[in-house]
Amino acid sequence: MLKLNPSSPAAESMNHLRLRLRLVRPKQNNILRSYPFHSTRTVPYDTLQRRVARAGDPSASIVRVLEGWLDEGNPVKTSELHSIVKMLRKFSRFSHALQISDWMSEHRVPDISDGDIAIRLDLIAKVYGLREAEKFFEKIPIERRNYHLYGALLNCYASKKVFHKADELFQKMKDLGFLRGCLPYNVMLNLYIRCGKYTMLEKLLRDMEDGHVKPDIFTVNTRLHAYSLVSDVEGMEKFLISCESDPGLELDWRTYADAANAYIKAGSTEKALEMLRKSEQLLNPQIKRQAYEVLMSFYGAAGKKQEVYRLWTLYKELDRFYNTGYISVISALFKVEDIQGVEKIMGEWAAGHSLFDVRIPHLLITAYCKKGMMDKAEEVAKMALQETSTWERLAMGYKMAGEMEKAVERWKKAIEVSQPGWRPHKVVLMSCVGYVECQRDMEGLRKILRLLSERGHISYDQLLYNMKEAVGLGWKIVDAMDEVRFKIKEAQVRL
Repeated sequence: MLKLNPSSPAAESMNHLRLRLRLVRPKQNNILRSYPFHSTRTVPYDTLQRRVARAGDPSASIVRVLEGWLDEGNPVKTSELHSIVKMLRKFSRFSHALQISDWMSEHRVPDISDGDIAIRLDLIAKVYGLREAEKFFEKIPIERRNYHLYGALLNCYASKKVFHKADELFQKMKDLGFLRGCLPYNVMLNLYIRCGKYTMLEKLLRDMEDGHVKPDIFTVNTRLHAYSLVSDVEGMEKFLISCESDPGLELDWRTYADAANAYIKAGSTEKALEMLRKSEQLLNPQIKRQAYEVLMSFYGAAGKKQEVYRLWTLYKELDRFYNTGYISVISALFKVEDIQGVEKIMGEWAAGHSLFDVRIPHLLITAYCKKGMMDKAEEVAKMALQETSTWERLAMGYKMAGEMEKAVERWKKAIEVSQPGWRPHKVVLMSCVGYVECQRDMEGLRKILRLLSERGHISYDQLLYNMKEAVGLGWKIVDAMDEVRFKIKEAQVRL
């Protein structure tokens, strides 16, 4: 385990970081982890969207914020509600987005379009699952089930990787004449990649050609991404040349970024750098922030530390920059083993950010654990919100370091702060329970079961009998927790 000399620059950097994070660490009842961005500008005025953005507690009702705004005599436009839903979806606050969508439906907000209904369908799938999304779809009159709604349901199946249902719906859309554009094809192409069905890509692309459906840039980038996943550099180069020679196809920065990723995986660093430079040449002001975040990661993977710093400097010069930028640069610097640089940038974030984002200290904990630097991981954990995922990360780190007693203790702490419906990391659960089983520590197993029972994850009496053999208890716990989560979700749907 790494020990630092108290007078070393790295130790001084860590001490500075520790002080900064203690100053900004939020109170437990005021968690704002979901708020997306850090801005160097002072907030000039109050808006409903700003209030919603700051209400980051996923367990709190967002409707209260909306109704509070109205109670103060403030107006709200349909377009503003659309913007809020879009923002919440962008930052994965799906429950809050669905609450706003519900409110719009209940209050008969005018101008609810087919697109609004499609978004509602997608949100229901994300919050309550596919079964409820299918029920919602079936309630829509047949005459209103148009291209947008079928496409939304197809996307729901694809996002959950339910391949057979997605394939059936795609064929139905074909029969109904809803495959006019390339969007459904792109959804299926992406699904094939995620399911590892690479051989089906070519067939689908031929179907597009036979149906006279012109591919768009997303089609091109998805195909390039598939080449990078299977490290087919030769096939990628041929495909890229054909795309560059197509006058009707305008390539974008992601095209060359995907090509660079393929070269990086193949170990062709110089060709990767050439692609990254081409990618940068295609940037415009509207997409620079997002592009810099992606490209910093690729430069880090290519081992080019100075290029990471160069893009980070450009990123900070933008009108405003986001916590995702810090995540990208920190991840990239870990890839080039620049620990001191990571801690310096982490100190800048801690000194300058206005709202806490738990993802950033969690990123450090995970990276330190992967490198076996458990002392530093523990230090950051003390500064962060000590929630379930914090302790699970430490447990995984100690497991990788072969220190299973410490891993079990950290996992117990994860259970102690867990909430109903918690989905534990299966590798951590199986490793910790398996270790205690191997030690024949029956009291230790009973303590784990009691903790899980007290937090509402299992029935203690139900699993106590299974301890007699003390073999395979981990899988029994997983099954029991899955059953409890299913009952919780059913209760939420009924409510």
